[in-house]
Amino acid sequence: MLTGDAAALVCGLVFLLLMAAVVWIDARRLVIPDALNAAIFATGAGAAIWTGAPSPLSAAAASVVGAGTLWLVREAVSRRAGREAMGLGDVKFAAAAGVWVGLPALPAMLVVASAAGLVYALARRVQPDVRIPFGPFLAIGAGAARWLEGAGWLG
Repeated sequence: MLTGDAAALVCGLVFLLLMAAVVWIDARRLVIPDALNAAIFATGAGAAIWTGAPSPLSAAAASVVGAGTLWLVREAVSRRAGREAMGLGDVKFAAAAGVWVGLPALPAMLVVASAAGLVYALARRVQPDVRIPFGPFLAIGAGAARWLEGAGWLG
């Protein structure tokens, strides 16, 4: 059985492949399939148990807090805008990606994702009624959070 650096490498590759799938599908179809979110969640939970990074407790907490945060943002912005502002696939993806990043890295994931989405919208001069897939930005945020944590910059 793989342990240590080999296990971390395998988990990292699985994570990158799953994030690439989210970027590809959400950018093209404006949807993150439930089966993909379930796969991200399950493999993240398995990786946390297998490698201990993040700890299973941190992974579970990040899943709940990540989904709860995006659900609250979704509800508040949707009510203000009078239309759906974010799909539930993004909320589910925040839960699934949270398992991979853990609680200490979750704020970094959400800040990087939000900043990347904002920069994209401003650079493209996106009008308020144009739908933008948020999954690719969440994937970028999750990747950045994992990198920052691996570099020792986060809890």
